[in-house]
Amino acid sequence: MQVGPRVAASARRVVAVATAVVVAGMVAAPLPAVGRESAGQPTPHLVEFELPSSKGAPNDVVAGADGTVWVSVFNDKQIVHVNRDGTVRSVVPLSGGPTSLASDWAGGVWATEFASNAIVHVDDSGLATEYPVPTPAAMPANIVEFRGYVYFTESNTQKLGRFHLATKTMVEYPLVGSVTPWDLRGDLATGSLYITDTGTGTVWKRSMDGADQGSFAAASGVSSFGHTVGFGDPVTHGYSDGQIDELDPAAGTRSTVVSGRTEIAGVVAGGGSPAEVWFVDRGTDSFVVVDDTGATQEFPLPGTGRGLSGLTMTDGRYLWSAERSTGKLARIDVVAAIVTDRLGGATRYETAVQVSTDAYPTGAAMAFVTSGETFADALSAGPVAGLNHAPLLLTPRAGLAPVVRDELVRLGPSRVIVVGGPVAVSEGAFDAIRAALPDASVERIGGADRYAVSSALIASSLVPRGSEKIYLATGRDFPDALSAAPRAVNDKTAVLLVDGKSDRLNAAQSAAIATQLTTKDGRPKIVGGPQAVSPELEASVRASYSTVQRFGGQDRFEVSTAINMGWTAGPPYIASGAGFADALTGGAVAGAQGRSIILSRQECLPPAALAMMITTQTRRATLLGGEAALAPAVKALTVCP
Repeated sequence: MQVGPRVAASARRVVAVATAVVVAGMVAAPLPAVGRESAGQPTPHLVEFELPSSKGAPNDVVAGADGTVWVSVFNDKQIVHVNRDGTVRSVVPLSGGPTSLASDWAGGVWATEFASNAIVHVDDSGLATEYPVPTPAAMPANIVEFRGYVYFTESNTQKLGRFHLATKTMVEYPLVGSVTPWDLRGDLATGSLYITDTGTGTVWKRSMDGADQGSFAAASGVSSFGHTVGFGDPVTHGYSDGQIDELDPAAGTRSTVVSGRTEIAGVVAGGGSPAEVWFVDRGTDSFVVVDDTGATQEFPLPGTGRGLSGLTMTDGRYLWSAERSTGKLARIDVVAAIVTDRLGGATRYETAVQVSTDAYPTGAAMAFVTSGETFADALSAGPVAGLNHAPLLLTPRAGLAPVVRDELVRLGPSRVIVVGGPVAVSEGAFDAIRAALPDASVERIGGADRYAVSSALIASSLVPRGSEKIYLATGRDFPDALSAAPRAVNDKTAVLLVDGKSDRLNAAQSAAIATQLTTKDGRPKIVGGPQAVSPELEASVRASYSTVQRFGGQDRFEVSTAINMGWTAGPPYIASGAGFADALTGGAVAGAQGRSIILSRQECLPPAALAMMITTQTRRATLLGGEAALAPAVKALTVCP
């Protein structure tokens, strides 16, 4: 291992154990950006970045407090600070090769120097300060900052080291019974420390002052704990070569999550729902994710023999691992694990039929039909169709489209609800439905305008009572009501269209709300910002009901995200926020299936929508509409700039 020029030129001043060792000149040196993505990647979500030296042997990575990444480079005796985009921010030279890293959550990082028998701190300015371990040849292995202390394992002398951040003093506690103590994690809830032992296949539990709190058996050769998303979560995962175990320290038990792998080199446990675990497999040079059902997806890097080492997550989205053999840094976006498909036809009528066929392959007892030329009546019809587990089909005003007729015959409903008056769905189209289904009951729910139709639907027997919730959205535009439809169905209620520019409800609207909210404790929910539904109208609703919630946002996409963040839904549907047709029919099906509707731009996915999908650990999404409605970039989950 060659010492870099900055280290060689410095004069190392060793003082007492309780005093810091500051290596002169060990300040981060800015470097030109060398983080260009490598060519030939198998997916746009999996990339590699160059580090300063291909022979540096990087061996650990850790997320910084600001979403950047720190990398320990053993051969070059350096810690490299990497920006979010993979470019190198700075290089910090050390006197010894760093091994394990731990963020200090204040912009800096801690590291162990295995061969130099020291721990070292690098602050956000790049200043490195070393602290020697009192016991010679202790070989500090892993490190963590926890509750005002820095703890580290002494793999050669079977001790737990503790460095007090305030007093800069260091003490060591014997780990009686241990052979090769290695990784450690702190549990903020209990203040306990958990330490793996590769030599005994044991996890030791210790108090913050080293007192023995027991142990339990782990997998043979257990070497490390998986990082949990957000430091401070209780210890959840340990792993050994080829196996990941979920550990229950309170019960002293473990259960196997993954087995039969080649060589697991790092684990990150996700924090969303459903639960998932990401890990890197050194034997297959790949990132792998396993969900709570045991299903796995694998994302291999190009080539072989990369020597993946360590794993960390930034921004709740990007996973990083060091390539010890190539000197590179690999990064995968968890978006790679989201599988997308598409339901789309050449026209809005064909798309509606595809959605219906996919959701009701064996038919349906009831079907709704409304105009595909205007959105007004369908906005109210969608949630009601979802409540009745019925598809919503669109038709031209003048007559029933052949593709819609064929789908009605295939569905074979005993009851068909036509929503909208003859101006929306003509008598000719109505008669064509009756002719196609001579044994079905075909009825119309209409009104003088869109607001009257909406009130009539809610007053009908098609909407169940007792929810004590109702959603209010403007009838002047379509996006907010579209997003609200599945959520309303989930709450077993409907969406009432209101004139968002008005300052009060009309009598029919007040009566419709009263049918759902039978007490003052009812909870009306307004969808859209004050430009969509006026503050005056909100105030009039608040005068009658004690709890009113508004789902707002700067635009239709933020409103869509806001309403979808409030409930646990199945895999979402993605529909255009620029047109109404596809989301109308999709909303009815989404509600019946317990899924949400996410509105998207035509050319890319809004950042807030993608962030929500990542937060909820969405594993699958279905696009509604053809490529003219949602471009291929949306299917690839490409986020808008």
